[in-house]
Amino acid sequence: MKTAKLNTDFGNIYIFAESSRISKIYLPGAVLRPEEEMSVISDPQSDPNLKVMYGILKDYFNGIPLKAEIVEPYIPKHNEFRFKVWKACSEIPYGSTISYGALARRAGYPRAARAVGTAMAHNPLPILVPCHRVVTSDGKLGGYGGGEAMKRELLIREGVIL
Repeated sequence: MKTAKLNTDFGNIYIFAESSRISKIYLPGAVLRPEEEMSVISDPQSDPNLKVMYGILKDYFNGIPLKAEIVEPYIPKHNEFRFKVWKACSEIPYGSTISYGALARRAGYPRAARAVGTAMAHNPLPILVPCHRVVTSDGKLGGYGGGEAMKRELLIREGVIL
């Protein structure tokens, strides 16, 4: 496993690559498993996937929107449901939000809003798959792996009026 660390104004974001793919992104404050803590922080240039992902995330934190077509090849195919939900989430436009129910409909599962919430909670690639853009039906922020303050700040940076 190779790991790169991106310093942001929120704290450190860790990018993990294994088997020639990006396997997960950890937001600041995430608890690393012992084997993850032991992984050596690599120069992002040392792995082609780390290099690309590091650049994508660095651009995002510099105000450059992510495009869904860039994201899709990185979305893991854990199972069909999660893949469709994460793909639909990656298509939420920069500066927009959507409810869990609307995302469920967009992914093809119109009665699965709670399951969509669970899929978002297990999103291994936050920011890349922008689960921070998914909010509750009454407009409240809902949960986020990086914490509510980070979710709020990301949305504000994207121009979302809360």
